[in-house]
Amino acid sequence: MSPTLVYMQVAGSCVPTTNTTTSLTPTMAERYGYGSLATLIICLCAVLGAIVFPFPKGLCYSAFMAVFLGLAVGTLFTDAILHLIPQALGLHNHGEGEDAHAHAETSGPVIEEYTWYAVVIAAGTYGFYLIEAVMTILSSGRGHSHGNSSVELGGLDGSGYVTKQSGGLVMEEKEKKSEFSTLAFMVIVGDAIHNFADGLAVGAAFSLSVTSGITTSIAVFCHELPHELGDFAVLMTSGMSFTRALCWNFVSALTAFIGLYIGLSISTDPLVRRWIFAVTAGMFIYIALVDLLPSLINTVTTHRKLLFVMHNIGILTGFLVMLLIAMYEEKITV
Repeated sequence: MSPTLVYMQVAGSCVPTTNTTTSLTPTMAERYGYGSLATLIICLCAVLGAIVFPFPKGLCYSAFMAVFLGLAVGTLFTDAILHLIPQALGLHNHGEGEDAHAHAETSGPVIEEYTWYAVVIAAGTYGFYLIEAVMTILSSGRGHSHGNSSVELGGLDGSGYVTKQSGGLVMEEKEKKSEFSTLAFMVIVGDAIHNFADGLAVGAAFSLSVTSGITTSIAVFCHELPHELGDFAVLMTSGMSFTRALCWNFVSALTAFIGLYIGLSISTDPLVRRWIFAVTAGMFIYIALVDLLPSLINTVTTHRKLLFVMHNIGILTGFLVMLLIAMYEEKITV
């Protein structure tokens, strides 16, 4: 055995090796760096909406908006049931404990026990959406509107999302300038609060892991693009100039940074983080199923069948993206 031991010593085989398993919990620099970058990209939706708004509102524009509305529904709802709710209930502690390191060392997807139950929940919701949407198309929408008003704001008629942002008010030329200003104030304040909550959710997600932050940021981005476009349309129709509407829309979007840094500072405690995830999950489900889904079902247009297809492409794409991230999140490195 002596020659063998001597050879191992010379070759360096007996040198103690350090543990190469790194913690999946992000560092302080990663939390603030990635969180700020993701929030900045989300805030740029306000500018992007202003760029898209002046373009001619044709079939391509409607198809683009239909895909993003469907994508918003798919990502928000799936992120809530696959990521946020399990984390709030303590079913999945990403990056914490020995299980996280064991998952990181395994090859292939990591499927948690609750994953397929969450998939069935999403499939059941999607199935009933399909039934109602198909029945609405077959009946040509006669007497079935869920109380949503159809409003035309720069070609955004029938989206339902803009109608929600304007509080169901139909703009008429006879309304006074002061009423326009009141509506604009309500939209700006409401959007600021909404963006603050989004930033809080992103901050808590990046405090847990980079992957969790990415999934939440994707969900927020997908619903913020049509949201900001709708807000900009309401500000324009309320009497604001293009420049003022753009500035106020962007300023209200910047409150997401306030929410981000508050979320990053208070969510270092795992218990606080779970409460934030619980509130965020409820917000995401409400936006997806109450604000957005009815507008997908009750779209009034001559191209209803095409938009139905584009909606479903967006929904299924958002669902698949969130499912793949849930399965391979331990393998994602940035």
